[in-house]
Amino acid sequence: MRNIILSILGLLLFSGFDDMHEKRDAADFTCTLSSDKMIYKLGEVPKLDVRVINETLQPAYLVGSLDGSDLKWRMPYCYFTIDKPKPDTVVFLRCGNSNPIREIEIKLIKPKEKFNPYEPIDNYGFFGDHASMQKETFRNPGVYKIQFHYSTNTQDTRNFIGNFGIWTADADSVKLKELLRRVPRIDLVSNPIEITIGE
Repeated sequence: MRNIILSILGLLLFSGFDDMHEKRDAADFTCTLSSDKMIYKLGEVPKLDVRVINETLQPAYLVGSLDGSDLKWRMPYCYFTIDKPKPDTVVFLRCGNSNPIREIEIKLIKPKEKFNPYEPIDNYGFFGDHASMQKETFRNPGVYKIQFHYSTNTQDTRNFIGNFGIWTADADSVKLKELLRRVPRIDLVSNPIEITIGE
């Protein structure tokens, strides 16, 4: 009987039914954006700091920014919108592949604890938002309005694994899939900030 129950659980975990995610709401979290200063010299890159706070009395699992999250190639979406004083387009070349998700990249956030989706976790850590870290993005003087966006709002856990389209040997674990199902499906937007790039 025990083997039958375990088999059924295994089938459920590996099936395409992903509606068993954690029941949370965006109101359960606060998302804040700040910078180390408000005025920068031309050629400087703003240092942006993101904090997602679990405002509930229950722990929550959140996923940090992964390879491709900034381009919305995979969940979670982690990116900045930047309104520039002079509209322009800067093209950055990127590799089309993305690393598979690992268990270490799914973090347990305690009640009232702050989570930085870009924090270092090991030798290479989470992935930053590429455009926001390049001086070309801020190449014109003036005021820049910036907001951070974070989304885990998908019904299919496969949207977190990257563009390989398969579970790798490390990712193909019951534990990893269960952790992803426990990630709340939310859309968060930070407060807007303004920074000035001087001449």
